[in-house]
Amino acid sequence: MTDTPQSKRAKTIAFNKEMQALFRPRSKKQLLDEADELVYRAWEAPSRKRAIELARRALEISVDCVDAYLLLADLEAKTDEEAIDLYRKAVETGRRTLGKKTFREDAGHFWGLINTRPFMRAMDSLASSLRFTDGEQEAIEIWREMLRLNPNDNQGARYRLLALLVETNRNEEAEALLKEYEEEYLADWAYARALLMFRSEGDTARSRELLAVALVKNAHVPHYLLARKKLPKTREGFISPGEESEAISCAEAYMLSWRLTPGAAEWLARESGVPLGRGYRPRLTTLFPATEKKNLARLLALATVPDEALNLESLHGFLFGLAITPEMVKPSEWLPFVFGEEMLTFTNEKQSEQLLETLFNACDRFIDEREAGRLGFPFNYDKLALEEMPRVQDWAYGLFLALGMRPGIWGLRDGQYERMLERQEGVAWAAAVVSTVGLPEALDEAVEADGYEDADEEAGRIYMSMFEQLPDAVATLLEHADKRRHLRLVPQSPLRAEKTGRNDPCPCGSGKKYKKCCGG
Repeated sequence: MTDTPQSKRAKTIAFNKEMQALFRPRSKKQLLDEADELVYRAWEAPSRKRAIELARRALEISVDCVDAYLLLADLEAKTDEEAIDLYRKAVETGRRTLGKKTFREDAGHFWGLINTRPFMRAMDSLASSLRFTDGEQEAIEIWREMLRLNPNDNQGARYRLLALLVETNRNEEAEALLKEYEEEYLADWAYARALLMFRSEGDTARSRELLAVALVKNAHVPHYLLARKKLPKTREGFISPGEESEAISCAEAYMLSWRLTPGAAEWLARESGVPLGRGYRPRLTTLFPATEKKNLARLLALATVPDEALNLESLHGFLFGLAITPEMVKPSEWLPFVFGEEMLTFTNEKQSEQLLETLFNACDRFIDEREAGRLGFPFNYDKLALEEMPRVQDWAYGLFLALGMRPGIWGLRDGQYERMLERQEGVAWAAAVVSTVGLPEALDEAVEADGYEDADEEAGRIYMSMFEQLPDAVATLLEHADKRRHLRLVPQSPLRAEKTGRNDPCPCGSGKKYKKCCGG
């Protein structure tokens, strides 16, 4: 059949349209769709290397592909910082591509819209990474925004938020979240309620009632919280209410919170009938919240002469001693004891301000705990492992240094060491016990001077006796400090009254401006 002029014209028009479509620049949506297809292939890729290649190709096609950033953060990032940078790019990209109108009009049911899900995944990944680095507050804010955008919380952000609020002692905020989702049925909610009530009231009828509810929800949880059973290295993805899978998830989220709450583990053991396991040995360094511990370790590592700086255990004992001392000790006096006479070597201003702020905040926190009656000997001797004895010694050394800042308060006198030990009571005896445990060299010298046949054996016997009496000695020091504080009406000011200004004298006592010294 011969084409008519009309049919030829129609074919020509159709061909031209095909060519125009073929060479016309693709829209952003088309490019994003193509990039998303590559990401879907990356998720099912046979190898990590292939998945990374596909994710990179996806970003070459469209820089708006949020899931490609997430894949690279999960598979290619070598450090937490690299992963967080990629998660931030994913969040920023998602926020930009969705646009203000979407956030304004669709808040409340974000997850129900397919195009919002990559952004919500990015938010959760960023918060989860920040939660275990230096960004606890930012993580809290992100999870709160996620709950505002999607109250139904299909991703479970409320569970991670509650665990972080409880761990960081934001008890009122945790209570508010519990009320917001009061119909929640998982064991996390029940055990968090019981722990918060114990923090508020101690062992009362109400706290026991809430714990009983939690035990009914899942009786397996105490076995993991109290280290009767070990947490598995890997666990199944699906959580079944009332089963061990739920108990493992709950224990992973709240283990630190229970261990950092004085008396909580013993209370849980008593009420549940599950004895403390051999593996339940709260370590001293856990008494510093995770982020604070990490930053303090970084700060101590910056000492100009590292061997002169305290370690974390000694620092804890030192801050403990400063907090109980019923007279103010200025930072210019005590900072050299923390870092050594040469103080610190900082590489940049931001680093110095952030890390010193952590130390001063820790000082204030110890005073807050003392004023609230929560400050006490941090070791459980019943569960103390032999290898942890040096930690106790380091802690006692730090406490001894702090007592030495105001020796008259504690009855410390030169040349009266043996007499103080012989008294077996009173504040001077307590201070001598601390000195013996923290500085055993002094005991060795005293025993050797007395001419014992086997000086080493005698020193060892006395040392173990003093070691065993250390908790009682610390209790005596606390009681003496409280009496002294009340009788003399000496107000305990914060160890850091206010943040040091850039042009203020440096608290280290050098005489230089803060910005030219420790803040430089």
